[in-house]
Amino acid sequence: MNRTQCKCDENLKKDFENCSQSLEWLKIHYDIKKLDNMRNDYQQLCKIEIADQQQWITKQRKQIERDLMRTFPNEPFFQQKQGKEALQRLLYTIAIYDMGVGYVQGMNFLAGALLYHSEECVAFWNYVTLYERLQLRDIYLESSLQSQDRPSWVIKAHINSVIVMYEPTKKTL
Repeated sequence: MNRTQCKCDENLKKDFENCSQSLEWLKIHYDIKKLDNMRNDYQQLCKIEIADQQQWITKQRKQIERDLMRTFPNEPFFQQKQGKEALQRLLYTIAIYDMGVGYVQGMNFLAGALLYHSEECVAFWNYVTLYERLQLRDIYLESSLQSQDRPSWVIKAHINSVIVMYEPTKKTL
């Protein structure tokens, strides 16, 4: 894939798929020497179809499809077929990764910001880091979204602090 997204590393070859920031962040939490294995794991997750969960899968795919058009609508990368398909695969894989949460509106912007700076695999594993190790999963749980325990400004501040590192336009919620 040729880089058409971020310009973080203008001096890198055009066919380089990850900016240095996304790789550095990945290195903090994973052994970068196992990146090929991580790519294979991601590819396997992308292909999962769960026969007895077709209704759930259809619901997830429909919501993801609706949100694709809303994700960074002014960013050319996400208007191109290649960018939309990559984001769609990434979001579906995130939903499959944790079926207890699935896809929740808003995941598209965080995943899109990560994808803007890296290949799908790196975006996925960086998302998993946020999701698990930095407890982002908790804010996507239905009980958290409906409770008064976490005011919306706390959730927005947490997400904004992450998006600022990766978002192409540097806008906040």
